Amino acid sequence: MEPKIGSKVNIDTKVRLETLYLYIYESCQSFGVDNDCLDSISKGIFEKKIIKKIHIKYLDGLDVVVGIITIEIDWEKYEIAAKTNYGATFTFDTNRSLREQLSQMTYIIDSHTMKIRQQFKVKKVDTSYTYIDEIRKNKEEDEKAMKFLGHVKVDAPDTRNITKEFKHSMEYINEKLDEVKISIRSN
Repeated sequence: MEPKIGSKVNIDTKVRLETLYLYIYESCQSFGVDNDCLDSISKGIFEKKIIKKIHIKYLDGLDVVVGIITIEIDWEKYEIAAKTNYGATFTFDTNRSLREQLSQMTYIIDSHTMKIRQQFKVKKVDTSYTYIDEIRKNKEEDEKAMKFLGHVKVDAPDTRNITKEFKHSMEYINEKLDEVKISIRSN
């Protein structure tokens, strides 16, 4: 298809880590997380590759968890893909959302999470994180990571009412960034 006269396409090439980071950052923005979570993504994924999972909980007005989104990064897959000619860089049109250019599923995922938030009248979005095994298994490194990311260790189990059996679930692995898995569970 020929570009329209007067339209300008701006092309940008990004390394895999920046692409991964922006994909997760934009996804979390669309899921309604706060700026602290976005800051953790910047530090824990882009600056240092220490976040393995991001857990996003949707809570209704009664503090009941009505939906959970988990974003999981397989850093071993990432390392392999980043070292290949095919997976080391990506080229994007800067006038369009990076997520939309990576997948046609973006609209479906965003519609589904918006429906959860509206249907269950979500009042609060909580986030928590799982660090990579090398960090979690080393108390000193775990404490350094928490300090770097501004996180607080929660030893007590979550006592809020979490629906044990969610009625709906969706799992998505992007074919271009197959090191990232997004799982969505809701009532």
